[in-house]
Amino acid sequence: MIWKQRRLATGTALLVMAVAAIRVLASADNARHVINNPGGGEIVYMLSNDKTTLPDAMYSVLHEVHGYFGERPQIGRFFQTKGSNSVATFFTVTDKKRNDKHVAGLAIVSALDDKQTFSAVIYDEAGHFPISANPMLKRLNEVWQPMSKTTAPARRAAPTGEEVHREAPTQPLHRASIPDDSATISLPSGWQVLPSSGAGAVHAVGPNGEYVNLGVLFQGIYDTRNPRARGMIQYLELGHNPYIICQYGGDLVNAYKSVIQQYRRNQHLPAASIEVLNAQPTQGNQYETVAVLILARLDTHDGKGPMIASIRAGAMKLGPQGQWAMAVNGVGVPDKMAEEEWPTMRAIVKSYAQNGRVIQHQTDVIIAEINRSAQAARDRAKIVSDSNDRRNAAIDQTRDDQSRNSKVFQNYQFDRTVVQDNETGEHGTIGYRFADTLVKSDPNRYEYVQPSEFVLGKDY
Repeated sequence: MIWKQRRLATGTALLVMAVAAIRVLASADNARHVINNPGGGEIVYMLSNDKTTLPDAMYSVLHEVHGYFGERPQIGRFFQTKGSNSVATFFTVTDKKRNDKHVAGLAIVSALDDKQTFSAVIYDEAGHFPISANPMLKRLNEVWQPMSKTTAPARRAAPTGEEVHREAPTQPLHRASIPDDSATISLPSGWQVLPSSGAGAVHAVGPNGEYVNLGVLFQGIYDTRNPRARGMIQYLELGHNPYIICQYGGDLVNAYKSVIQQYRRNQHLPAASIEVLNAQPTQGNQYETVAVLILARLDTHDGKGPMIASIRAGAMKLGPQGQWAMAVNGVGVPDKMAEEEWPTMRAIVKSYAQNGRVIQHQTDVIIAEINRSAQAARDRAKIVSDSNDRRNAAIDQTRDDQSRNSKVFQNYQFDRTVVQDNETGEHGTIGYRFADTLVKSDPNRYEYVQPSEFVLGKDY
């Protein structure tokens, strides 16, 4: 993956920044030196006396990266630093030989003269490379500068821990109070837990604009390819209700950006500027189908300025109604304070834990309330249905009485009556004189049918 460029301090003003993460490199022979950076990552460098071109030297470096990690590195564009005969490229790779962690780094080659070439690689784990890259380049530059002034091969030993850049210390953390006790977290002094925290989520801000948003769940995301989802969206639009739409199963990085922007729109907040610096797939939990780690430069235009944000987003399974959910955990620090604050942010994230008992109780309460609401709705529906049944029955009875009375009046007008044959049970409407003859001739078999005993469909 090619990273967006960001300043890296290298004594020769070495370019821009690319962010990614890896674990380790190097076998050591007499010409190769390794610096294990206490602040994270490693530096590997060597001075070659073989006459070679910069492209060939870069090929050799990338070939060694390939061999060490067991996977061909994915490289970005090649760039050259001003005023030097150097070329460099960012790369990402997966450590297939060890732990399958995603790794990123920077490969550099420089011609010191016609016979000597300086080669170096710096790398670190995926979310930490943006933090450790500058210190590693500063240390590398301390080695590079003396080499660029001599033609003799350098034979410096790896520096001790006191000689290399040390990671900023973690600030002391203190247990913070969450309104509903659904989660626990420890924060430095001066941080504030926001009232929106609860239901397992924690939103907190620091005195310099730092923030943590952990346990966030965006629910009810509609996939417009689903007919039921489209129908629900039409219903929401009729009521002018806000909603979020996003295709399920697509690029999760773009899905995250889309969901965030729509959420901010629904909250009447300005659109955020999101510059993705790196993205790597990660293992999802039991509720997720896919997850991704994102490193981004984020500006919500709230006056606090750009932030370096580390975000984990996970997509949850699509439901039968065409809805899905996205779980998001994110931390951010001001761009200029990233190196200083990042160790503390990692410690804050490690201290975070959800209280399963409280969340389960809250879930049970919600489910019980849903069930009560559903039962109340069913009860109201039954009352309405019974009332409608009674009203319809009364209407039907009235119509039946009207039809029967109308038939009686017709029979009277046309001198007819209804007679029943007791042997067969059949009814017949016949002239009154003929009916009178039948009944009188055999009263046990024939009898008159009273209007109240008329049969619907036969007698009227």
